[in-house]
Amino acid sequence: HYQHLKNKETYLLIFLFLFSFLIRIPGIFIFGDTRLDNEWGIIVNNLTDYGKFSLVNFGDFFVPSLFMPPLYAFYLYFFKIFHFNNEIYIQVVLFSQIILSSFSVVIFYNINKLFFSNKICILGTLIFSLFPLHIYACAQISSIILQSFLMITFFYFFLKIMKKNNFYNICFLSLASGLLILLRGEFIALFLLSILYLALFIKINLKSILIIILLTFVVISPYLMRNIIVLD
Repeated sequence: HYQHLKNKETYLLIFLFLFSFLIRIPGIFIFGDTRLDNEWGIIVNNLTDYGKFSLVNFGDFFVPSLFMPPLYAFYLYFFKIFHFNNEIYIQVVLFSQIILSSFSVVIFYNINKLFFSNKICILGTLIFSLFPLHIYACAQISSIILQSFLMITFFYFFLKIMKKNNFYNICFLSLASGLLILLRGEFIALFLLSILYLALFIKINLKSILIIILLTFVVISPYLMRNIIVLD
């Protein structure tokens, strides 16, 4: 009986992923971006052509972007290493965002499952999947989808740690936290509040708190080191 329920849930998660994936594809061809514009185009081109994370340059001198969160720029840069032509490159980026968005829907279902009955979970997840802004953002060169995916992942493992404080949950919470700091600097405030909440109200032991802080710092440390080197 347990195995039957497990298989049923697996099929449901696969359905939610595929459903979300398929309804997002038309958006790429109807209102999807067709090129890298504005600051993303400048930064990614500077990374590709000169190996510099910079938005402004004066001839051969590139002004380092010290305060611009780097994660989405490097996300875009990652796909540049495959040397796609511009049209294919943009579509690959947008399809990758559809995949992240579809995984977000699956994780959102798992968060709902911690609080609600299965019927409410499915209904809430379908509403979330069909939310127009969520579908539209997949077809745009924007960090919204990456941020949404990482925030949902963060909250999922935050709730998991509240129920079961193990190293697996700590690692994924720390990874999501570090990446979110690299995506949106203001996330540091939410991260610190979350740590305080776990320490003061959930009574997570000090060792676990220190591991979360340390692992999060490890994730962001390459960017911090780069900034220190640039400032020197």
